[in-house]
Amino acid sequence: MAGTYYQYWKSPELLQQHVEWEVVLLRHGPTYAFVILCEVLALIMFRYQSKALELMRYFSNEATNIDARHTAFLSALQFMDKQKLSKLIERLDATERNFLIDKHQRTLEMANNENEDRMIERIRTLLDRSKGEKQEAVKKKKDDGEE
Repeated sequence: MAGTYYQYWKSPELLQQHVEWEVVLLRHGPTYAFVILCEVLALIMFRYQSKALELMRYFSNEATNIDARHTAFLSALQFMDKQKLSKLIERLDATERNFLIDKHQRTLEMANNENEDRMIERIRTLLDRSKGEKQEAVKKKKDDGEE
């Protein structure tokens, strides 16, 4: 069997004579197109899911911040004069789980999103490049056929 593939590799005109490319494309083209469509949809859904998880984490942190401040407020009302509790109440009141970041800082989610964006941009450029090469090959074939 390996010898057969070697023959086709050695002389590609045999492959053109024995394989009907239209039939191969009609047979396997829809399957490959469906797989590519599924992969693209999976990538889109994964990005939406990661964004949803990020928002859920943010709002969960905000809820715990509110709970901590509420506990500090109730404790302040109940134990007005005790020194230790006042320090504890200050610590609870200062609790912040969703930190603000400067312009030059990045979170892990931001880095992942940038990496995904770069990957998608690379795929686009590769597809555009291959499409351009294919169009050039077709144009050259037409020019060679006209001459």
